[in-house]
Amino acid sequence: MVNNVIMLLMVRQDKTNRGLFNDELNRVFARILSILFGLIIFTVLMHLLLQIVHHFFGNNNIFLLDLSNRFGLDEELSFPTWVNSMLAFVGFIFSFLVFKYQKTKNSKFIWGLISLGCLLISIDEVMALHELILQSIHILANFGESQTWLSNAWLLVLPVILAVVGIFLKLAYKNLPRETFVNLSIGITVYLTGALVVEYISIPILKTSLMYNLVAVVLEESLELIGVWLVIRAVLSHISRYEKTLNERLAELIDN
Repeated sequence: MVNNVIMLLMVRQDKTNRGLFNDELNRVFARILSILFGLIIFTVLMHLLLQIVHHFFGNNNIFLLDLSNRFGLDEELSFPTWVNSMLAFVGFIFSFLVFKYQKTKNSKFIWGLISLGCLLISIDEVMALHELILQSIHILANFGESQTWLSNAWLLVLPVILAVVGIFLKLAYKNLPRETFVNLSIGITVYLTGALVVEYISIPILKTSLMYNLVAVVLEESLELIGVWLVIRAVLSHISRYEKTLNERLAELIDN
């Protein structure tokens, strides 16, 4: 059912009647998206299930504790970390392919930024570079040992991130097809809502509480996962509608 819904979204015609270059390739794209979306659902549900089981039935069970950590959305060495990194890397692969097939300097620059952003997110998920940077800024700014809404490195980093995203969106608006721009903007907004807004709001919440593990972290990580998924969908939709040469090359690979 999910695959059929995604297929309908992929084949939707716009007002200028631009369709898809290859129906078989579109079906492959829809299959990829449905598999990735199913993986996101599985990841979130496993986190919720194991957190509940561990909290109510296995507080003193080391095995359940370790298992819940392996599927914990907020844990570094975990299955969700791999899913996050893998999703971003898939986004990097497809956006880099689009970058390689661009003919104008401006288009190459925009798609180069998109692919670089996906690659950095993929690397950051497994290396936690942003946490290292935030910790360093927190110490240098002398915010103290604890983190609060008013004494936090995010207050210094957030304006920079918003400025960079704003400049990118302005350039993307001028150089990308309107539909691609809208789809990418939605994905980026959803991702940043989780990565910045929800994470900032959840700063005072105790990390061992049910409120954090069953609500805050689930909302934060789900928005990040879905945001990257939406970016991937935007890129695949762009390939289907606007990248004829790349579309044909990918179709040849499928046929072979």
